[in-house]
Amino acid sequence: QVKLLTEYADEVVLSYDSDEAGQKATERSLALFSGTNLQVRVLNIPGAKDPDEFIRTYGRDRFEAVLEGTATPLEFKLAKAVKKYDLRNDAQRLQYVDEAIGILAGSAVSPTARDVYAGRIAEQTGIDKKAVLVQLESAVRGAGRRARRKEQNELSRQGIAADIRVPYDRGGEAALGAASAARQLVAAMLQDAGTIPYIRERLNL
Repeated sequence: QVKLLTEYADEVVLSYDSDEAGQKATERSLALFSGTNLQVRVLNIPGAKDPDEFIRTYGRDRFEAVLEGTATPLEFKLAKAVKKYDLRNDAQRLQYVDEAIGILAGSAVSPTARDVYAGRIAEQTGIDKKAVLVQLESAVRGAGRRARRKEQNELSRQGIAADIRVPYDRGGEAALGAASAARQLVAAMLQDAGTIPYIRERLNL
């Protein structure tokens, strides 16, 4: 169904029931659409369970006005997170900041957007914006390191050695040893681009 929608639409508005089951369904749908080029928005229906009930109660014109207030997937996740905490409580306020920063660090947002969201978190919690930004930037760097390690592990798992099908009795063991050395060189270049000139010189590339 997602693939079919990508052929006929540029934008999708998700609107499920406002109860817990509906919120979980929204999260599942967001995960399905995350790998597409569709612009996805989330509609929160005030005073009604779903769009059908809202239209029957308030009319189509009111519904079209509500559509103007749709949220991005990131805004939906942050709004869902803040509802879990009592921001009057110091411990829960810090827990919310940690969760919100985790959401932002795991999302592909620009530095400008991070600054905007850090400001919102600061306003919600009363915590200094600079402190929020410091924690956020640290989390973004950590997420980047984890992504690079995952990429390196995937390269090792599916990379050069996976393409070798030489039987051991015909030099396969030596070939696998060469592949292991090659993987180590690739990993070194991924971790530190400064090693590339040295490796090229040593290998006469």
